[in-house]
Amino acid sequence: MVLEGKLTLLRSIRKSDLKHIETWINDVEVQYYAQEEYPFYFAPWLVKNMYDDGIKGKKLIYIIEDKFKNVIGELWLYPVDYIKRTSELVITIGKKDLRGKGYGRDAINTAKNYCFESLKLESIYLKVFSFNLRAINCYKACGFRIVGKIPNKVIRYGTRFDEYIMEVKRK
Repeated sequence: MVLEGKLTLLRSIRKSDLKHIETWINDVEVQYYAQEEYPFYFAPWLVKNMYDDGIKGKKLIYIIEDKFKNVIGELWLYPVDYIKRTSELVITIGKKDLRGKGYGRDAINTAKNYCFESLKLESIYLKVFSFNLRAINCYKACGFRIVGKIPNKVIRYGTRFDEYIMEVKRK
């Protein structure tokens, strides 16, 4: 399945995408903003194990491509709760030079439209560390709002930071 945005294409993950994911999942800057455990090395077998259900079509894991079919990131809609009609969204723009250029916003809005129009979900939520201001601003621009926080969830260089839970509801 391919979901088309203005700047991006979201397509189902393939085994051949793992080489891209291994690069950015082991990037210290990506880990700093996205993972509780930091730094951490993800061996190829672990990456394959983490993404295997997406490759098999059992989880909604999408690869984000630009309009030239270059792989630039990933987006998860997992878990999808069809009873409560909600899903968590996780996104990474792995190509550093493309961050802050609207690709993440476009991919999120494309996924959001798919969730609300095709999956008939009522809400989408995500989690973000309080120091990740660029991501928070992007999420707000996509209609998400902060609905909760987990105090002192993560430590970076001796400083504790909160984790925000943000949500967007179907209009």
